[in-house]
Amino acid sequence: ALSFACGGFGRRSGGDVRVERERDVLLEPRSAMSSPSASPAAKRSRTDAPPGAAAQATAVAPARRSPAAGAAPGRSPPITKTSPALAGLRPGKSPALAGAGLRGRSPGTAQKSPAEILSSKKRQRTPPSADRRDRPELPWTDLVCVGKGTYGEVYRARPDDARRRTQGTTVALKKFIQRDDDWGFPITTLREHKILLQLRHANLIRLHEVYSPSSSYKSPVFMVFEYAELDLEIVIQSPVVRTIDEPRQKSIVQQILEGVHYMHANQVMHRDLKPSNCLITRKGDVKICDFGLARSYKPGHAYTLPVVTLNYRPPELLLGCRHYGPPIDVWSVGAIFAELLKREIVITGRDEGDYLQKLYALCGTPREVDWPEARKVCKHWREACGVRGVEDKVTTEPYPVAASVPRRRRVLEAFAERSEAGAKLLDRLLALSPKKRVTAKDALDDDFFWEGAPPLAAGDRSLPWDCDLVRASRDDTQRSQARARQKKAQQQQAAKS
Repeated sequence: ALSFACGGFGRRSGGDVRVERERDVLLEPRSAMSSPSASPAAKRSRTDAPPGAAAQATAVAPARRSPAAGAAPGRSPPITKTSPALAGLRPGKSPALAGAGLRGRSPGTAQKSPAEILSSKKRQRTPPSADRRDRPELPWTDLVCVGKGTYGEVYRARPDDARRRTQGTTVALKKFIQRDDDWGFPITTLREHKILLQLRHANLIRLHEVYSPSSSYKSPVFMVFEYAELDLEIVIQSPVVRTIDEPRQKSIVQQILEGVHYMHANQVMHRDLKPSNCLITRKGDVKICDFGLARSYKPGHAYTLPVVTLNYRPPELLLGCRHYGPPIDVWSVGAIFAELLKREIVITGRDEGDYLQKLYALCGTPREVDWPEARKVCKHWREACGVRGVEDKVTTEPYPVAASVPRRRRVLEAFAERSEAGAKLLDRLLALSPKKRVTAKDALDDDFFWEGAPPLAAGDRSLPWDCDLVRASRDDTQRSQARARQKKAQQQQAAKS
């Protein structure tokens, strides 16, 4: 049976016998190996058997190794090392089959000796790992990770010579990683790709190309954008930027409004405008980015809720309105402008209820006379119009939408000391009714951009700060604030215990 498994028929070769001997030595019980009563004839090697005794070899007791040189007669040294014929074999593989080296050979094929097999294994070069073999070379170099998100990472990189003419000296690579538990490519990425291919404007981030190293569904996908050193959130929060003068404020708001007006003219809503999505290059140019929530707009259609980051969300979305449109972006621009004037988030909130109460405190309690269409489009308008407490509101929502006390509008007085003309524009941008809210096109013609110092021209916008220092100082501030919050939470936990 062993001869048949090894692929040999008839008489076995000397290599087969030696391989069987190695196998039997390993399989022999230790008691049988150390038994002093073993027959001397059984101690002889099977290779000493005459050619005609091949058929009787299987009936002979398992042979032991011959004594080492200088050892006492009749004593066999313990086997502490695997023989060369069995070295390097995979676990679970039969030693006889592995020693023979070949499986399914024809009977007349010459077989290699165990020494030849061992030497050939040593000469074999270890193949490269699958990761290294499958890792493609990207047409970009000097990749530096500058941010991480839900679906991937963002890198700063330098394109090769072929791409440098069209992409510039530095680009931003947005890498998306396809995971096994995903249901496909992120819909937000597909939507962003589709919209950016349609929109081309100086104040919208430019998408150069979409690149994938291979056709595998697990292969990462790179979206290649133009690179911007900072974003507006970093500029506002960095302690290095001590003041932002009025001409630069006007230039930033003007560029954001120009980009928003271009989107709305092409029937596109961004739906996630905030300072961190307004990039700023070293030359002072503003680029609106992150079109993952953007979508085309058709009047009268209902859209998804919730959208827009909470601190920049307009009141109609908080009241359950699904028939919204471009005015939601205009409100977000007003919230960004207010944050730029005060260097802090103006309307904050732990949740939607808390945020809505602070919105009422600044913009006033909504009234039906000011917002007559809200009764039809806002799901929670009935609860928001009356002045009731949380226990009296007619809603099952987990947050209160009604004002706890009646509030009057105080946008002008809150920002008049910063800029009187800016406060008037802000009052138009933060109107409660979407129909009374100024459009991006009309906001560009506001007196704020024509009175006093004019906005910075395109050639005079270069940032006066060290961009690397601005980013590093903001990061240090955030880390220190996180440590302070963690310490405060630990103290509160210790006080409770």
